[in-house]
Amino acid sequence: MLAPDSSIDADIRVDGAGTSVVSARSAGDATSENVDARNVGAAGVNNCGSFNLTPSGSEFTLGDLDGNDGGWLGPYPPNVISCADRPAVVPPPAPSSW
Repeated sequence: MLAPDSSIDADIRVDGAGTSVVSARSAGDATSENVDARNVGAAGVNNCGSFNLTPSGSEFTLGDLDGNDGGWLGPYPPNVISCADRPAVVPPPAPSSW
């Protein structure tokens, strides 16, 4: 989960997330840079915004600053609604070296 107006930019590796890499539940925006993800159980981005689900998109926008690997971030428009309030948890495979 992210706080609004934040960033993910610390060369993070996500391996075996049972649901999503990012789960947005508020209005605002955030950016992501150099996040590698694999074995993600559901959608890479679960974007519900603040649950208003407007025709113009979510109230939460996730920007791509580059260097993100694993396909988890795209190809989503920045404020696409990809809201699964209770996504199914998918058991990840056993950990392995990067």
